[in-house]
Amino acid sequence: MFYRSKSLEKWVYNHVERVHLIKLLVLVVSAFLAARLLEIPHGSWISGTCLVLSRPVPQFGGILHRAVQRIMGTFMGAALSLLTMFVTSENVWVHTIALGVAFPLFALWVFPKDKYAYQVAILTMLIVMSIGTDLSQDAAMWRAINIGIGGMLSLSIIFVFPIQAKVELRYLLADCLAKINQLYLKTSSSKASERSELEGMNTDIITSIRKQRKIFPYLVKESRFFKKNEQRLDDIAISLRKMSGILELLGSSLFTSERGNQVISQLYSIKEKEVLLSERLDEISQLLERNEVKPLPDLRLRLRSSKQELYQLNHQGADENAPLSPFSYIWLHHKFGEEIFKLEGMILELFEAKAKNSKGLTETKQHNN
Repeated sequence: MFYRSKSLEKWVYNHVERVHLIKLLVLVVSAFLAARLLEIPHGSWISGTCLVLSRPVPQFGGILHRAVQRIMGTFMGAALSLLTMFVTSENVWVHTIALGVAFPLFALWVFPKDKYAYQVAILTMLIVMSIGTDLSQDAAMWRAINIGIGGMLSLSIIFVFPIQAKVELRYLLADCLAKINQLYLKTSSSKASERSELEGMNTDIITSIRKQRKIFPYLVKESRFFKKNEQRLDDIAISLRKMSGILELLGSSLFTSERGNQVISQLYSIKEKEVLLSERLDEISQLLERNEVKPLPDLRLRLRSSKQELYQLNHQGADENAPLSPFSYIWLHHKFGEEIFKLEGMILELFEAKAKNSKGLTETKQHNN
């Protein structure tokens, strides 16, 4: 919608905080320099307003809504403060009372649902009045004008490389699935000396899930569709955490029973699932990154090992020091596959339906024998 180049969009969303820092730097420094060169009275309030209103933390979604709040807050705050200044420009008690009245006035009546507009209005009043006796009406006028200029400049920067919550979530999901896939492949081929590396990879996955959860409130505000499916967002996060937990448990079984692990890894059913599930994770991740979420071909998983082979494995390959029995190890692989299919269905339900406005979810079938 906002980016003509997919590579540019990917770079922006992979460096959200850095992009916001660059935008804020250019905005504040440019406003400061322009005010000094043009010798605008009380011009420092322009760059100061830009810094305060733009905030140091990137904001997701709701671009137009925040823009309207910023304009309304600036206008109402400037109007009330100028009215107070014209009534009495030197009475600090009147100014203090006006400021005290402004809080409930803006928060409860003027902007009851728009907390950002209420914050901007109070900030505008504080800057214009400054609670001082040496403030002239002319200075108050210039401060109000400069705040308006700063508000408009900070408003314009919103539309430069805008960040949408749903797009950020899509990229985070794609990256998280890629990390899970890497950990899955690494878990089945690691040695005891690489245990700390596996733990670090799992920590990265958990951090990614937490980042996704932080975006949910913005996503719900940004889209009615996601607000309606808010529970599904939580289900996705829970599913990712389950997959992370399964991999953590599988990884822990590799190091106290390496002999048992060697026997288990030779089973065709394990190797078959490893390839199929890894490819499935990679496909889902790539579709999310390209914003081309669609149903994938049905995948049929079968247990190729015979019952006799599994019976011998459970008794001959068992290790009393291992946290998992061979049967449990194989069962966890099945559960990991189930979570992949559940997650795939939920992603389809949210992103394919959202993109195409489809009537329903095309479910991917799963067969476990």
